[in-house]
Amino acid sequence: MPEWNDWDKMLKLGLKLGGATFIYSFPAFLAILIGYAGMMVPAFLASSYDSNSYRALNQMIGLQLAGMFGGMECFGVGLFLALALWAVLPVVLSHVAATNSFSAAFHIKDWWKILRANIGGFLISIILIGGLYMALMLATQILYLTIILCIVIPFLF
Repeated sequence: MPEWNDWDKMLKLGLKLGGATFIYSFPAFLAILIGYAGMMVPAFLASSYDSNSYRALNQMIGLQLAGMFGGMECFGVGLFLALALWAVLPVVLSHVAATNSFSAAFHIKDWWKILRANIGGFLISIILIGGLYMALMLATQILYLTIILCIVIPFLF
C-alpha cells in the first residue's frame, strides 16, 4: 500500500470517486424514490377521500392500485439499473483512480479495454463484494432476532 502522507491528494481522489459514484447511481436512486412515492402518496391521500361515497371509494382503490403497480414497476427499473451499476462501477472507479481524472468516468471506450484486460479480477471482486454484503445482511438479521441484540445494532453501525 502507498504511504498515507499525502492527504490532500487522497481527499481529491476520494471526491472524484464519490462524484462519479453519485452521478452513476442517481438514476437508480431516482427510480426507487419515485417507486416509494408512487406507493406511499396514494395511501396518504386515502385519508382525504369521503368514505361514504361509492364513487370516491372506487377512485381511492384505483389510485392505490395504480400507485402500487407503478411503484413496483419503478422499483424494478431501479433495481435493474442498480444491478447494472454494480457490474460496471468497479471498472469505472478503477479507471478514475488510475488516471486521477474525474472525466475518465465518462470515457466508456477506455472502460472496456480495462475490463477485457482483467475480466476475471473484476468478476472476483464483484462476487466478493456481493458475498460480503450478503454476510453482513445475514448478521444484521440475526441481531434483530432478540431485544437485547437489537440494542447492540446502533453501536455496531
